[in-house]
Amino acid sequence: MNLIVKYSLILLLIIATSQCGKKNVQLEAIKQKYTVEELNYFYELAFYDETTQSHHSIEKKVKDVFIYIEGANREDSITILKLIKELNEMCLPVKFYTSKYSKMANMKVYFGNFEYLNNLFPGHFASKNARGIGSGDRCKSSIGIIDSLERHQKDLVIKEEIIQSLGLSSDSWTYPESLFFQDNNSLISFSSMDKRMLQLLYEDYFTTNYSINDYECDFEDVLYAQNSACKISQYVKQSNIPINYIDSIRLFAPNEVYYKYPNKIMLVLKGEYTNDDMLFCKNMVESFNHVLSPKLELIWSADTAYLPAINICYSPPSTHQEEHNATIVYFRDSLSFVYTLSSEINVLSPQIQNQQTKNEVILLSIYRILGLNLHPYDAMFDVSDGECVMFKSVYLKILSLFYEPIFYSGIKVSEIDKAIELLKQPK
Repeated sequence: MNLIVKYSLILLLIIATSQCGKKNVQLEAIKQKYTVEELNYFYELAFYDETTQSHHSIEKKVKDVFIYIEGANREDSITILKLIKELNEMCLPVKFYTSKYSKMANMKVYFGNFEYLNNLFPGHFASKNARGIGSGDRCKSSIGIIDSLERHQKDLVIKEEIIQSLGLSSDSWTYPESLFFQDNNSLISFSSMDKRMLQLLYEDYFTTNYSINDYECDFEDVLYAQNSACKISQYVKQSNIPINYIDSIRLFAPNEVYYKYPNKIMLVLKGEYTNDDMLFCKNMVESFNHVLSPKLELIWSADTAYLPAINICYSPPSTHQEEHNATIVYFRDSLSFVYTLSSEINVLSPQIQNQQTKNEVILLSIYRILGLNLHPYDAMFDVSDGECVMFKSVYLKILSLFYEPIFYSGIKVSEIDKAIELLKQPK
C-alpha cells in the first residue's frame, strides 16, 4: 500500500470517527432535552402513515414553507395566518409564509365541496364523512378541506392537516389535549406537548431518511415497548412496589396481550337508571380518580358521541335472561398502537335488583374493561353505610400500577412473566 492511500484511509477513519462522536453527542443532548413521555409520544406520531397504514421514515420540510390558499373564506384565511404566526414563534429551522402565486408555493391548501376536492384528490372524498386530506413529501404538499364544515371543526381540520403535512403524520389516542388526538376535541391551539413534538421532529439529528428502526435502536433505553420486561423490573425495584402487585397483574391477565384504555374515558349512563344508580356511579368516578388520576381519569358525560367511552346500560328484564347480568363488548383501534376505545356494560332489571349486588356487578365489569380480568372474591369490596360499595384499596392500587405508561397498551403477558422472573432472581 503506497503512502498516499495509507494516509487517505487514516483520514477517512478520523472523519468517520469524528462524525460518529458528533452523532452520539447529539443523541444524548436530545435525551437530556426531551422527557421520556415526549420521546414515546413522538414514537407514535412520526413513523406511521394513516393513509397507507404503513410505517415510513422521517418526512419533514427541508426548506421554508410557502402556502398558497385557494377557495378560502375570510375566517379560513385568518385561521391559517394565526397558525403561521404560531409556527414561526416556535423557532423551527424552517419558516412559514403565505404565497399569492401557486407556482411559487410548496404547500397548497384547497377549500371546496366534495365533488371538487374528489377531482383533486381522487378517492379521498368519495365518503360524505371525509373532512380533509393531506398528501405530499418533504418538498411539496397538497391539502384539501371541505368548505361546508362547522367553524370550530373546520379550524381543527385546517390545523391538523397542515401540521401533519410537516411530518407528524399519525393521530393518536394518547393525549386528548393534543391536536393529534384521533377523535374530536375542543382544542384550537397548540398544547405544550404539540409544540415539543414539532421541535423534536425538526432537530438536526433526525434526517429525512431516519427510520423507525433507527429510532428504536437509538432510543431503546427510553421506549416503553422496547426491552419492556427489564424496564418494568427496574421500575418496580426503584419505586419500592410490592412484587405481589405484579403477580396480581399477571394473575389477572385477560389473554396473551393486555389492552388498556387511553388515559381519559367518558362514562355514560343509558336506559332506565335510578337516582341511586346515578349516585353510585358518581361516587365510583370520584373514588377511581382519587387513586388513578392523572394516569387514568373517568369523566362523567351525557354525550355518547365521544371516544374513548364506557357505556353503562340499565335495561328492564327479559323472561329469558338472568336477573343479574353484565356483558362487555370491546372495540379496538388498530393504528400504530392498540387501545380499547369503547365498551358496554348491560345491567339487567335495575328496578328490582339488590342495589349492592348491582353495583358490584358494575365495578367488576369496569375493572375487566380497563384491562385486568379480575375474578370475583368474597373480600374484594368494602361496603360502608347506605350500601355504598367500592373495591378495597389494594385493587385500585394494582389498577393504578397497571396504568403506569411503562405497561403500554398491547404489552404481551410473556413480558410480564419475564419481569417477574427478573424480580425474583437472587440478588
